[in-house]
Amino acid sequence: HEARSVQLPDESRRTDIPYSSRIQDVYSLRCAPQVYGPVFDALDYIDTIVDKEINSATDNPLIFDKEGGGFEIISGGNFHGQDLAQAMDLLAMTITDLGSICERRIARLIDPTLSWGLPRNLMSGVRGVNTGYPVVQCSMSSLVMENRTLSMPGSVDSIPSKGNSE
Repeated sequence: HEARSVQLPDESRRTDIPYSSRIQDVYSLRCAPQVYGPVFDALDYIDTIVDKEINSATDNPLIFDKEGGGFEIISGGNFHGQDLAQAMDLLAMTITDLGSICERRIARLIDPTLSWGLPRNLMSGVRGVNTGYPVVQCSMSSLVMENRTLSMPGSVDSIPSKGNSE
């Protein structure tokens, strides 16, 4: 009770000082280039890995013609898709980061206390007839939470099997 009164002062002690100008924007706006830049870098990297994988021989064993006739058979591990797995993990994390910052901007747009004068929920017209866009932010927040769950790296989730041979 006493701690609450310190944290939440009563209305008689509240002062309403008009806020005339922004000192600085929130991170979801100011840091957009610092999020989008790595997103584009990650997508370039992922494209490189996928392109390499598509153009690779991943059979095991690999069989080559010898110049003088016959075949050379080489057993290897090209089938092991670690780079592709890690690239897909990076893609999942990238999409999650991108979704998170987008959701924060949507939340700001529909909140009149944060949007610098835009109507609540970007609603126009008669209240009750037009509800605006709160469902967009609600859906977006659900997607962000789902993405956070799904972006757990799969490439780290492997243990030996078959007598420790695979």
